[in-house]
Amino acid sequence: MATELYQFRVSYTHNSQFAENIIYMVGENLSAGDVIHNANDLISNWMNNAHTPLLNLLPTTVYIDRYTAKRQDVAGGIDVIKQFDWQGEQGADSGPASSMQVCPIVRLIPPMGTKSAGRFFLPAIAEASIEANTPSGTWLSSLSTLMSILLAGMNDGAITWTIAVYSRKNNSYQKALDYDTSPIVGWQSRRRRPV
Repeated sequence: MATELYQFRVSYTHNSQFAENIIYMVGENLSAGDVIHNANDLISNWMNNAHTPLLNLLPTTVYIDRYTAKRQDVAGGIDVIKQFDWQGEQGADSGPASSMQVCPIVRLIPPMGTKSAGRFFLPAIAEASIEANTPSGTWLSSLSTLMSILLAGMNDGAITWTIAVYSRKNNSYQKALDYDTSPIVGWQSRRRRPV
């Protein structure tokens, strides 16, 4: 059975603004060559294991619009999409989001010797989940629940999906071993490339 890297995208709407996370997942015991089956399995595993824990981290002003999975491939790959009803998947952390672009960061810790770590910003955090510019203990516990699932691996059948760190520069990946988060809530701006 094959082991490959898949790209998993979570698309959100926050106060009518689009946001997206790209999370890399390693699939083990994949159906060799059947990328559509494997991508569907990833979405199914996410829905059964990580969907609710992710919603528990998001304020009520954030909605998950869709999940997209595809094999990470130089040639592009085939997108498999799970589209939700408009505003059907609402964040469950009570209250509105804090200021726009104030986002908690999750850093992924790779094995020793790996030159790059991974990270992703959640689209927002509820005002009620911030105490003195620090995520509350309840919110951190919810994050721990989600990350424990992703680090341990999701398996509803033959395929096991584990969160990974992907390096575009080196075109390589490693399973993430652990995670951490910033002790304070940060501000995210757009990535800028030098002109």
